[in-house]
Amino acid sequence: MLWLLLASVGPALATAVELAGCFGSSMVLQRDVPARIWGFSSSPGARIEATLHGSKVETSADASGYWWLELAAQPASAIGVDISFRSTDGSPAVVLADVLFGDVFLFSGQSNTVFTVGMGFNATAEIDRAKSYPSIRVMTVGESRAKDPQSLIHVSQPWTRASAPGAIGGPGVGNWSHFSAIGWFSVRNLFDRLEGRVPMGVITSAVSATSILECKRRHAVHLPTRPTCSLFRPSGDELLTCG
Repeated sequence: MLWLLLASVGPALATAVELAGCFGSSMVLQRDVPARIWGFSSSPGARIEATLHGSKVETSADASGYWWLELAAQPASAIGVDISFRSTDGSPAVVLADVLFGDVFLFSGQSNTVFTVGMGFNATAEIDRAKSYPSIRVMTVGESRAKDPQSLIHVSQPWTRASAPGAIGGPGVGNWSHFSAIGWFSVRNLFDRLEGRVPMGVITSAVSATSILECKRRHAVHLPTRPTCSLFRPSGDELLTCG
């Protein structure tokens, strides 16, 4: 389900080799496991080639233009690398620059997750401190709602290094008006506990005032039978039964 949530381009809009929206320069890919990358091509059947550290991996786009491949597992590394993607249709190469390998975290929820770093009591000091964490990278998925899994979404904050304030849309994360405080503080504290040995990527995808049903597949919500549950008072008397 994660790839359906985070893809920001679809076959109908692809004009060459395009990557799903969860991928970008300055991102972090999960360490120690094969890294799955996916995207779309305007040429169904085209061969797609990815290059990392001089090693090449190939795959083919299916009839709808969708493709995926896996890069070899990499150890944790704070040294940025480039990953290039080329197609046999002759379209320009796509290059992801300054990619790190480490641990990646997805934060999702309601308003408590939407609450941003810039809204915190110690926002000024914390935002200034962020420039000391170039190995933490952040990304924010834009808010959207739909009845079915989507291939097209809005990414409100592309992957970027944690940094002190800068021009919105320029290097760094601007005034931190987009990024989750829970996401930042949780990962920053873990990064410190590990003494900075492992780069970390943080993705926030949260929408205020949503219910748990909105995060479930439609068929799960409309199952013909539902589990029976009972709530009890400490005395053991039944308080509520649902089923």
